[in-house]
Amino acid sequence: MSNGMFDEDGNEPITNKAQREREAIQGEQPKRGQQPQEPPPEVVLDGDWEEARGRLQQAKPRQKAQPLAKVSPAAAARKASGKGPGLKELLEQYSGNIQAALPQHMRPERVIQVARLAVSQTPELQACDPITVVGAVVEASRYGLEVGGFAGHAYLIPRWNSKSQRKECTLQIGYKGLIELAMRSGRVQGISADVVYENDPVFEYEDGTTPILRHVKALKDRGEPIAAWAAARIKDGEALFKVVSLDEINDARARGGDRKFSPWTTDWDAMSRKTAIRRLATFLPMSAELQDAVIRDELRERGHDVPILDVRDQQAAEDGDDQ
Repeated sequence: MSNGMFDEDGNEPITNKAQREREAIQGEQPKRGQQPQEPPPEVVLDGDWEEARGRLQQAKPRQKAQPLAKVSPAAAARKASGKGPGLKELLEQYSGNIQAALPQHMRPERVIQVARLAVSQTPELQACDPITVVGAVVEASRYGLEVGGFAGHAYLIPRWNSKSQRKECTLQIGYKGLIELAMRSGRVQGISADVVYENDPVFEYEDGTTPILRHVKALKDRGEPIAAWAAARIKDGEALFKVVSLDEINDARARGGDRKFSPWTTDWDAMSRKTAIRRLATFLPMSAELQDAVIRDELRERGHDVPILDVRDQQAAEDGDDQ
């Protein structure tokens, strides 16, 4: 006689057995009165920084995310010693941010390679917080500029942050980078800039309704610098130029502070041209990215702490989840 679960021979009925197998395949069902768990909200780090930070604070995943790449022995050693991930791991982790920011003609693999080369050639950059290096690379990528290399678009600069008491990497755009951004507006036909020296045979300029700028450089023994200029031609035919005196150039250098690794120390000529181009940029048709780049660059050169883009907040949120 069957007891409802087993037959007379003690075997489980086929219908009950099949039902249990189906339940095993489907997985454990939530208990009565228990609400099914919902997946955490997706975090998208675009747009306003405060909005992105709020979304990150609301997103509390049930489990730690799987690693994006195989952990190297060096990374494992850093984790065991209590140190965070190194530059190589962070660049790989944020390669998606870099790729999303870059224009189509630039490859993220090359950007990462050039950035790592720039860091390897500058011991002071190796002492910087790696997340700030990655933030500077991502910021340059959003402008479509390459850090280091022969292009001379932008540079990674190590600086000591007295507030956070750590060495950080900041992005500084070169004069060629400003020219690149200005040309992207589509309304600028060409831009040029140069430094004037006291022995140059011809240098004259005149403002007004018919502006004039003439500069003939000496081939040798040019003497000491006295000024710098930048000129642009708009596609409607209008010509614009800006001349900055030696005093104005020195004032720009002084606002940035006397830093050992400042571009003013290693390439005074290029920074003088950049000063003239930045003054000229305010009179040019400015794209949103050029305007943002000029403002950030001006503030950083004046010694202000301009926050790195979203990677710093993202790393802080991840560190908070680990605690």
